[in-house]
Amino acid sequence: YQRRVRDCESETMSLPFKLFGHATSQPTRAVLWYCAMTKTPVQLIKQDPMSGFSDEFKKQFPVGTIPALEHGNVNITESNAILAYMADKHGHSEWFPRDLEERARINEVLHWHHSNTRLLSGVLFRPMLFSVLLKQRLPREPRESDLKRIRRSLTVMDTWLSSSPWLAGRQQPSIADLATYCEFDQLIAFSNAGHPLFDLSPFTNVCAWLERCAQLPEHDAVRSTLNKTVALVMSKIKEFDETPSPKL
Repeated sequence: YQRRVRDCESETMSLPFKLFGHATSQPTRAVLWYCAMTKTPVQLIKQDPMSGFSDEFKKQFPVGTIPALEHGNVNITESNAILAYMADKHGHSEWFPRDLEERARINEVLHWHHSNTRLLSGVLFRPMLFSVLLKQRLPREPRESDLKRIRRSLTVMDTWLSSSPWLAGRQQPSIADLATYCEFDQLIAFSNAGHPLFDLSPFTNVCAWLERCAQLPEHDAVRSTLNKTVALVMSKIKEFDETPSPKL
């Protein structure tokens, strides 16, 4: 029996990872970054949410979100579940430890991330992207209640990072850092392009953590598509500025 289990594990280990997603997508980017750093072979099958998903994709992945992973007969959605699956499958315990206490702390951050730092996309990045590229206009100003939720989340992160260099109280990065950072890199890209979406400077521990994340391997390579997307958005905004106002 144990031999059959080992043979089965060996077979699935050799199967390719097929990742459905788009590198402008924050969660997709987190998975691609993990694969790049760990030298995990992955085939990216482009799925662009701005143009809609195919019926075939939605049949295979009823949740209808990206990224989505196909690995043999295994189909998984939700990037954090994908990261954990990949790390376990290849024994990358440096990114997702086997120790239950360490793992619980990482899972705490991953679960917290969904309704906290993910707000950076929902409130700031996505409205900018969709409004400019699809509606040909700048988005409305974020609601103060949403900005308050973002500041509250960043305060929690800043407190966590006051006692350790990485999230989950760790001395080295984990999949929690990869997942969370990909909410911030898009803000940095817009800031570098001269169009800041949010002032992160009051959160000094978060800012120091961002600098550490930016030094991790493959950081720039994985963000080439993001930077191109931000450049496209900025070019559209420039067109808005140069369009003459109608005469009254």
